[in-house]
Amino acid sequence: MTRNQLEIFRVVAEKKSFSEAARTLHISQPAISMQIQAMEEYYGTKLLDRTTKRVTLTPAGEILYEYSLRLLSLFNSAQRDISQAASIIKGKLVLGASLTIGGHVLPPLLNAFYRQYPEASITMEIMNTEKVLERVTALTLDLGFVEGEVITDELHIETLARDELVVVVAANHLLATRKQLSLEEVTALPLVMREPGSGTRQVMEERLQAVGFDPRDLNVVMELGSTEAVKGAVEAGLGAAILSKWTVRREIKWGVFKQLTIENLPIHRDFSVVLNIHKFRSPATQAFLQFCRDQLS
Repeated sequence: MTRNQLEIFRVVAEKKSFSEAARTLHISQPAISMQIQAMEEYYGTKLLDRTTKRVTLTPAGEILYEYSLRLLSLFNSAQRDISQAASIIKGKLVLGASLTIGGHVLPPLLNAFYRQYPEASITMEIMNTEKVLERVTALTLDLGFVEGEVITDELHIETLARDELVVVVAANHLLATRKQLSLEEVTALPLVMREPGSGTRQVMEERLQAVGFDPRDLNVVMELGSTEAVKGAVEAGLGAAILSKWTVRREIKWGVFKQLTIENLPIHRDFSVVLNIHKFRSPATQAFLQFCRDQLS
């Protein structure tokens, strides 16, 4: 009985589907079936009842499921303690992050962390929040980083920092001398926006709806598929934009943009790290997690 077999059995039991488990673990369905069959042969009893619609645990499967959780936890503890005994921060660290936090918040942290721990090998992939959660659940990411509200019963979510969305205009804009705008002034502005469905736009629209304003009444003159494209349009004088403060810090510092807030309407969202309690946390993972806590708190 191997750790991989126990992990496969756990995911099948929780997903109640061979096909869902295959998607979660990124392996083929026949490979999963083969491992489950090997486990049933090993124990000499049926562990799962299979129908065309779902998979359920047999009484023997229920027992093995409880033991699998305990055994996987012990495997992780053993790896952690052995690695900590070596007391060297090295090894591979695989991260996943959604666009804003991955593109604007984490890069300087990764740079500083690597300078402190040059033996650590870091890989970060940018993906949407749904994919981050999927990959953390499948144990293929050490840590996931997302922005905005996340609802999940399977994973641990820890808030690291708070983001704010602000109005930005070009430095030569007529409103560049202002520090604050009323909501009525903002709704009359020509706006350059991210595409519908983007995290930044969703947060902004939900906040407007909360105060009784229909986001469809905004004067949107252009929709673009990336934050960098939106910033380019603002700099060219095509309109104002509502963006994360993290994404425009350099432009504000260099005097390219002016930042304005909306009167009585702060727009905030959280930056969070997503953890799977069943995933072994190497010293490198633990060190980077603590590094992020220290730098972003």
